[in-house]
Amino acid sequence: MDAHRDYLALVTAFYEDLWNKADDEALRRILAPEVQFKGSTECQVRCGPEAFRDYRNAIRSTLANYTCTILDVTFSTQSVSYSDVLGAFAVDATTPHCVARVKFSGRHVAAFHVPPLNAFEATGAELSWLGVAYFFFSGSQIRGVWVMGDVAAIYEQSWTAVANGSTGDLRQATRYAVNAWGGVLMRGHDCCVLLAAPYCYAQKTDIFDFAIPVLVLFFILLFLCVSSKSCALWLKQLGKKVPEEPYHPKEPLVATPQSALDLEQKLLAIWEASCLGGKGDPNKALPKSREWGRAAASLFASIKLGFDFQADSVCNQFEHLISLWRSHAAVVTDRAVQDAYVNRWRWSSGSWSEAATEPTRMDINGTKALQRAAADCEPELLQDALEDLHRDLLEGLHQWRARLSAYPELEVRWEERRMLGG
Repeated sequence: MDAHRDYLALVTAFYEDLWNKADDEALRRILAPEVQFKGSTECQVRCGPEAFRDYRNAIRSTLANYTCTILDVTFSTQSVSYSDVLGAFAVDATTPHCVARVKFSGRHVAAFHVPPLNAFEATGAELSWLGVAYFFFSGSQIRGVWVMGDVAAIYEQSWTAVANGSTGDLRQATRYAVNAWGGVLMRGHDCCVLLAAPYCYAQKTDIFDFAIPVLVLFFILLFLCVSSKSCALWLKQLGKKVPEEPYHPKEPLVATPQSALDLEQKLLAIWEASCLGGKGDPNKALPKSREWGRAAASLFASIKLGFDFQADSVCNQFEHLISLWRSHAAVVTDRAVQDAYVNRWRWSSGSWSEAATEPTRMDINGTKALQRAAADCEPELLQDALEDLHRDLLEGLHQWRARLSAYPELEVRWEERRMLGG
């Protein structure tokens, strides 16, 4: 009877350590290397401790708080051959064995991995069922385990959970409801009781059952037709012999002065089309406009040649310069007129004289005089506007250099700013 106590300890350790505690370190101690195992929810026979571990992990991931409870264990004293009962289990009449009645329980949190139980996704229900386990021993280890479980009880409890809804998975219940609504109201289906896809029995046929297959077939035929014509044309072209042309090595493209000259002419045309160049009319151009435009175009063309810039980029930057130049020309003119009107002159008795504290009201001759004052700015307007633009662009730099030169330890050299280029 001491052997029976040892075998009972093995059965207890099998369920308490390997199943309830999921102790992988006890695998080799309790199970023989050639162990064969069949679980209560499948018909497959697994060989080896690692195969048993995979099955156990699958069940424990399906059922949270999975617990195995031994109800009773019976040791047989009869010499019976189990080859017909156990199928793949290779045992004889002398193999030590026992039978255990076990209760299995857990909360359903994922789908089972075998049919028909895999028809149910997580229901959240507490499932429990009974099973009978046959154990076969070899020395101090378990050689084989064959478990027969009440799968029908699992199926019935899962179906009850889904039918009640209160203990089922809300996502699964929503999926059933959406499929039933779509089948009954939208497609004329009447029976939506299946537990797996397609969920509903089609009671009648409508045009939507054929529309998608017909469209798919149409596009397939269209694709095959176009492909066949393309292949035929390609094969026809391959049949033609194309005369070989003599090879002529191409010289590398190198920027030449001629390309820079072309760019300069293009930039000069942009200048003449602007308001600074008279918009194509030399009579409307500002004084010295031709000279300033040629100098600017030549400078930009030289920059392109020296730094290998894109020609389009150079043209865009040149147009931006013209826009800034035009804006500052307007500012310089407005400032000159305002200065003449407010700070320096007043119109009195048909002539300009030095202003008093407040300027007098302008008559028509005074307005013409202001127009003449604006015209007087034109001879040097482009140069003054360029200098004004230069000051605006470099004013921040000059302020930074002036403040930095105030610290002798930095040894920053300060020079008076130059009007252009400095």
